[in-house]
Amino acid sequence: MGTYLRITIISESSPAAHAAARAAFDAAAGLDSALSIYRPGSDFSRINESAGRDTVEVSARTMEVLLACGRFHDLTHGAFDPSIGPLMRLWKLQGEGNVPAQAEIDSVLNLIGFAKVFLDPATRRVYLPSGMRLDAGAIGKGCAADIARFALAQHGVTRCMVDLGGNVATLGKGPTRGVWAVGIRDPLHHNRLVGSLEINDAALATSGQYEQYFVRDGIRYGHIVDPRTGRPADDVLSVTILAADATTTDALSTGVFVLGPGDGMALVERMPGVETVIVTDPGAAGCLTRDHVRLSGGLRGKIRWAIS
Repeated sequence: MGTYLRITIISESSPAAHAAARAAFDAAAGLDSALSIYRPGSDFSRINESAGRDTVEVSARTMEVLLACGRFHDLTHGAFDPSIGPLMRLWKLQGEGNVPAQAEIDSVLNLIGFAKVFLDPATRRVYLPSGMRLDAGAIGKGCAADIARFALAQHGVTRCMVDLGGNVATLGKGPTRGVWAVGIRDPLHHNRLVGSLEINDAALATSGQYEQYFVRDGIRYGHIVDPRTGRPADDVLSVTILAADATTTDALSTGVFVLGPGDGMALVERMPGVETVIVTDPGAAGCLTRDHVRLSGGLRGKIRWAIS
């Protein structure tokens, strides 16, 4: 998935911990083999190659991911949309970057819309309309973190943290005061934190434009594209989501980022068991303060601040 996977296990048996970790790495790699658009023969590659021609039978796990995509697409009113592949290609966001003309953007917007994808859970078959292309980049890492955490639990691990490219999933008590402390990066200064949260049996993910982007004519373009406008979303600097599972945190961190601070916060506040930290742009001041950070109701008083 183009990133790191780090597993921390608290155990009295080193051999058992190593065996559990190996199983978790294998489980995550298996999902990557199904979802990667860079691997010929993966489920997602076969779906994309067959667009407009045939249905494709996929694994049970891939179908679970696709059904989750549908739920989050509906929940965010289209702000989360894995059918964004044609826009990713147009902007060349997996490469050196390209700034397309508005006419080019308009020409592919009709290819975006996960509601157009046909899913048959009973037969595990998928049909993609001609020209469409799926990309699991906004949910795949979270799904893999959940699968890795489940594999660890199946091997008897009761205390662990899975960190897959910043998609964190924890199980049991952490090593310090019985909690796992997870930092939230300052999107303007990579060596600083906005603050940290202490979690147990929960997951956390952050989406932002500060790691993957390109610059053209002095303008910075991030890799998170609004599927409704066809242009990179830029209403906020970063969004962190806290929930019970990493699939939810991964998908919603992107969806809320696209929705922006107003609609995004409103969505989270309606969802039991989901919290968010939204970092907004300080503008010309160039220095984040707590005034630029919005917290959902359940996190007020619970963040350990690293900024004034």
